[in-house]
Amino acid sequence: MFRQLDGRQRLLGMAGAMVVALLLAGWAGCNNGGDTNVVKPDAKAPPVTPNAPPPDKNAGPEVPAGVYPGLPGQLLNPKERATLVRITDAQLCPCKGATVSLHACLQKEATQCPLAMSAAAMSMQRIKEGVAEKDVLDQMGMFIEAAYKKYEFDLSKTAYVGKPGAPVVIVEFADFECPFCNLARGIVKAALQAHGDNVVFYFKQFPLSFHEHSEKAARAVIAAGRQDRYWQMYDLIFDNQKQLSDQKILQLAQALGLNMNRFADDWADPLIAQQVQDDKKEGEKAGVDSTPTFYLNGRRYLGEKTPEAFSLAISDALKAAKAEKK
Repeated sequence: MFRQLDGRQRLLGMAGAMVVALLLAGWAGCNNGGDTNVVKPDAKAPPVTPNAPPPDKNAGPEVPAGVYPGLPGQLLNPKERATLVRITDAQLCPCKGATVSLHACLQKEATQCPLAMSAAAMSMQRIKEGVAEKDVLDQMGMFIEAAYKKYEFDLSKTAYVGKPGAPVVIVEFADFECPFCNLARGIVKAALQAHGDNVVFYFKQFPLSFHEHSEKAARAVIAAGRQDRYWQMYDLIFDNQKQLSDQKILQLAQALGLNMNRFADDWADPLIAQQVQDDKKEGEKAGVDSTPTFYLNGRRYLGEKTPEAFSLAISDALKAAKAEKK
């Protein structure tokens, strides 16, 4: 199932700016609002409308687009950037050891951290959506609080790859029709190859309502697991996610050499359907609102969805786990 992938770099830098820009465009994943569009790395900010209203004389000094290095401030208009600054100035920086505002720590690359960047990016997205300033500030506070919270998941029925009891436990909530979950598959494979027995990966079902076949695909993978073909079906479903239908899923099951009568019975088994729903409810309680969503040792991963960044976060989780045992 897993192939060796190489590479490891620092979490922030030039790539960080690109990923944050993609996050604002919805790269973070699929949600119940529908699939989000991927913006190409060289995408430019929308042109200024010639007939735009004149600037508000009472709005105060204009906030430059580059106020926060690594964040695409050009995606916000001057008024929106001013709103962002007021919000970040009212929030304490969540970076380790910080005693200044989020606004202050975002102004220099040396004082930025992934959580600060993610919180600011989330706020930028909410501002673009027209969410009221007070509500954005409240959401930012909850976002940061959730990042520090540690969740426990029922993994007794969850398929896994790796060594149970490994010091780093990765839990993913995903949807089989979400293209971003398909991309994340490679990130997980790279992490398992790079970290070996130090990690174990658990896959939780989180079918989104607007994907017609994702719930059926989730049940199909679990049904295949009853014939020891879980991960083979997992790969086949993702490989064919754009062509999914009832007939296609049956064809994939047959291609795996499954006992088709047993597969049909298991696919329709209410216990498997309940397992899928239980996974989704568990994810919702942990704040999952899009796919894919990852947790490392119970804490939500908010960094870049790249093999390098994910590997670095796992290394940090491993160091923390070893420190806790001392």
